[in-house]
Amino acid sequence: MKRRIAIIAAAVGLGLAATTALPANASWHPGTVLYTGAKLRDCYHPTHPSQPGLGCTNYTTMNRGWTVHVVCQHWGDVIAGSEAWYYIVVHNGPQGYVHESQINSGYDGYIPGVDVCNY
Repeated sequence: MKRRIAIIAAAVGLGLAATTALPANASWHPGTVLYTGAKLRDCYHPTHPSQPGLGCTNYTTMNRGWTVHVVCQHWGDVIAGSEAWYYIVVHNGPQGYVHESQINSGYDGYIPGVDVCNY
């Protein structure tokens, strides 16, 4: 009987170890750039500080079809009726803010489950 309890306890322990060893889910969301010439902006060193928007420094343009990760999102300047801005990381490339209308994320505006950027 003691041996059976030890085997069960060991199996339960292994199950817990297996579940705690799994990586945490990231909150990023995949997307693609919709238009060649979409502007990627540096809003952490802006020419007009506050929130993401047209006053942030434009430091590069992107090409249509580039793969991106939307890491977080924040409200900012309203463009085409939307205040949603995404902080993106371009696959093997730059990162910064872009208005959501420039990214095909599968959503209009905010993406459920993606964090709000700490600003």
